[in-house]
Amino acid sequence: DWSSDVCSSDLFRDAAQWFRQGAIHGLTDSQYNLAVLLEQGMGVDKNEREAAMWYAIASTQGDTGAGERLEQMKRKLSPADIAMALDAARKYRAKPLDPAANDVPSGPG
Repeated sequence: DWSSDVCSSDLFRDAAQWFRQGAIHGLTDSQYNLAVLLEQGMGVDKNEREAAMWYAIASTQGDTGAGERLEQMKRKLSPADIAMALDAARKYRAKPLDPAANDVPSGPG
């Protein structure tokens, strides 16, 4: 059944792994999507503080939806949790991409 495949926890777990890789490397959409999965506990353990951190990071990169979600999280989480999330977001630095990962070796001429 198609609907059970789409909602499979395995798919969410796989998505979370890929979103985490993108998020670590600075991809704003991946940061937002990872935050959603963390906030809802879909494919990962629910972690609203980490979700708030990724929303904050994505928001600083111009994702207005992430900023809106962060404001909602501020009403749900303790001030200490929000402070920790915002501090972690301030310290975040995207992991540089390895240029060799996208190089295509040239074949025989």
